[in-house]
Amino acid sequence: MLHKVPGYRRSQRYKLGPPIEDLTLEKAPPYVAIHEVDDVNRFFSGPEHAAAWSDWTKKQVADAKVFVVRGWEKIHASGY
Repeated sequence: MLHKVPGYRRSQRYKLGPPIEDLTLEKAPPYVAIHEVDDVNRFFSGPEHAAAWSDWTKKQVADAKVFVVRGWEKIHASGY
């Protein structure tokens, strides 16, 4: 449903692999989703984004032990 929100580009979901060594005392969340958008502030504040939350999404967020929203801005691209 996110593809209907203006400024949405794509999403990727990852599952954390087995730990190589314990780097922290806290257990890391097993999943992460990365959504690429044109403008983080506009994307998350618009009515289209609120409408894109399905009942399943609301349940997953409510049941999550950790839910963190972070935004990054691409400064420079190089390489491939």
